[in-house]
Amino acid sequence: MRARTFGTLGPSSIGLEVYQTLATAGASVGPYVTAMTVDTSGAHPLLDACRRAQQAALQAAADLTSLPPTGNLGSVVLQPGESRTITLPSGVNVLDADEVLVGRAAHLTVSGDDWAVIRTPSLHTRQFGDISGYVLFVLAGRGPAVSVGPYSDLVSVGILAPERSVRMRVEASAEGLWADRVTLQGVDLGGTP
Repeated sequence: MRARTFGTLGPSSIGLEVYQTLATAGASVGPYVTAMTVDTSGAHPLLDACRRAQQAALQAAADLTSLPPTGNLGSVVLQPGESRTITLPSGVNVLDADEVLVGRAAHLTVSGDDWAVIRTPSLHTRQFGDISGYVLFVLAGRGPAVSVGPYSDLVSVGILAPERSVRMRVEASAEGLWADRVTLQGVDLGGTP
C-alpha cells in the first residue's frame, strides 16, 4: 500500500499519527506525519509482513469475488439527507451492487446477524455520508478510486480494494482498509495506542 497525506485539521494538528513504527520501502515521510519510529531504509522487517498482506488481500478479493451471490442490490444511491436500512436474512450474505453512493448527510445501515459482503465496482460517500453495519465492501480488480467524503463514518465497515486507490478526506473513518494506494486529505488517524 502506498499512502500520502495532504493538510491537517488545524494549525496545531498533524495529518497522520502512528503510535508505533512507520516503515517505508524507501519513500520519504512527511510533512504532516508523526510516529514513534520512522524507518525509510526499505529494510525494516514490517515490510515483508506488508508484502505478504498485499498478496493475501489480492487472494481474499479473488476468493470473495468467486462466491455465488445470495442477492443483488442493484444501484444503492442515497440522496442528500436520506436514511435507508438494508435488512439481511440470517446467515452469510454475499451481495452484488451496481454502485454504492451515499449522498451528503445520508446514512446507510446494513442490518443483519453476521458480516455481509457487498461486491461493487463503485463506492463513494459525500460529506457526512455514513455507512454502518458489519459490512465488507469488495472492489475487485482495477477500476475507479473509492472516495470516502469529509466527516464520513464507516462504522464496522471494511473496504477491500487491493488494486485500487482510496481517497479519505477530512475526519473520514473506516474500520479496515486494504488498498493499493491511499490518499489521506486532512485525516487525523489518532486514537489509543
